[in-house]
Amino acid sequence: MVRTSPGAPIRDNHSVTLVELVVSLTVTALALTFSVSRLSARPYFLTADHMEMAANFRVAREYAQSRTSAYRVRIVSQRCYVVDRGHYNPSLGTWEFPVTDRTVDLRGDVEFAFDNVGRSAEFDTRGWLVGSSVTFTMQDSSRSETRDVVVYRTGIIDRR
Repeated sequence: MVRTSPGAPIRDNHSVTLVELVVSLTVTALALTFSVSRLSARPYFLTADHMEMAANFRVAREYAQSRTSAYRVRIVSQRCYVVDRGHYNPSLGTWEFPVTDRTVDLRGDVEFAFDNVGRSAEFDTRGWLVGSSVTFTMQDSSRSETRDVVVYRTGIIDRR
């Protein structure tokens, strides 16, 4: 037991004051907060890319309806897709897609499944998908996770 000054309470050398305890717990909590968030907050690009692609399908469908022009979302590589705007060629009786409105590169370790390259979803002027339903699979190789975006014949877009 030690008395630090005359009239001060006696303090055991092995005891800890309440202030010291609170300060040490606060510092520990802050250190844990930053270290845990740093370990688990590796950028989660798959969710962001998955949501962005579904949004781009919805925008392409909406543009096809409101602008009376066909729109197509096409996978050009495992890491990139484009949104094309079409115009009708009356001499051929078909839609052509000479204009690329948007090019999107996937983030981080996210990529399309190999069999998705070249796949596309085309919306007509009514917002319907030309052809049958299409599934696009995205995968995050660093996390071994996959997500699907399904485009149905009626133009409905579903994220799985």
